[in-house]
Amino acid sequence: PATSGRGLTVLARRTRPEVAFPPRATESIRQRRACGIGWPFFLLAAFALVWSGTGPLHAADTIRAGAFAQDISPTKFPAPINGSMKGHFADKINDPMHARCLAVSDGRHEIIFCVVDACLIPREICEQAKAIAAKKTGVPASHILISATHTHSAAAMTPAFQCDPDPHYVADVPARIAAGIIQAHQNLEPAEIGWAMGSDPTQVFNRRWFVKESASYENPFGSTKDRAWMNPGQQNPKISIPAGPTDPEVAVLAVRSAADKRPLALFANYSLHYVGGNPAISADYFGAFANEIALRLNAGDQRYRGKPAFVGVMSNGTSGNINNVNVGSPIRPKRSPGEQIK
Repeated sequence: PATSGRGLTVLARRTRPEVAFPPRATESIRQRRACGIGWPFFLLAAFALVWSGTGPLHAADTIRAGAFAQDISPTKFPAPINGSMKGHFADKINDPMHARCLAVSDGRHEIIFCVVDACLIPREICEQAKAIAAKKTGVPASHILISATHTHSAAAMTPAFQCDPDPHYVADVPARIAAGIIQAHQNLEPAEIGWAMGSDPTQVFNRRWFVKESASYENPFGSTKDRAWMNPGQQNPKISIPAGPTDPEVAVLAVRSAADKRPLALFANYSLHYVGGNPAISADYFGAFANEIALRLNAGDQRYRGKPAFVGVMSNGTSGNINNVNVGSPIRPKRSPGEQIK
């Protein structure tokens, strides 16, 4: 049996379910690129730890999963935003910030992933959130994994680029993140789990290019000695080739209810920097992905009446200098605000 969405199908198998990607994504498991392993490897390593790795995968009826998306948007405006070379402020919410959480248990161990819509999240906030959640759930803090999406249009959580966060927001946000982790744990139910690797090279391009030996440019600090140029502009005659590889892999972890087969969560990883285009506050393409995957899976129909909402999660992978602007292309179409994200 299969639960079909628009372009995505989760196949039910007792011991090793899989995810079939849309035609745009290849379904082969590819070797890691030289630019790093990032979260996809960490996901697999974490689950290898939970399931020991020495025997067969636990039967599906021993797996439990729960998910929750906790709104962590600021409530006081103007709100400081970091992500640009200069600090600026948001006066409204375009689309909300979330802490998107997925808990998975095999009956012996539980791990909880939490992906936070933030440009940067300091260790202090992570540790405070973990401590609150661990005390409430009994899940060790070492089994709670928190990352930031790196959206450049979220409320600041730490000082960066001439921007200081609102101290009241910083004091408040650990408990709000913890609330999402706790609720994901409380939403645990018998589940089936599947994972797969795909590839989408159409959205990842290196933003740093080597400068030709005969050319030079002046960086923002007045130096002309740099031999690589970040965001040099469309078909700049001074550049030669990208300064490094890209990572097109898409890692997907999907869980669905064992009882009624409704999707509970889909946790993905892609090595794309933020995209931009939406006014702050915005979760950028990470939030757009969460909404779109829910739509494609029809995750909001009558199956969810009186039950937890589906949670789509996109985490940031080995994005480094990867964005979705191909400066080597002769054409860069004009986009309306937010269109590039979609």
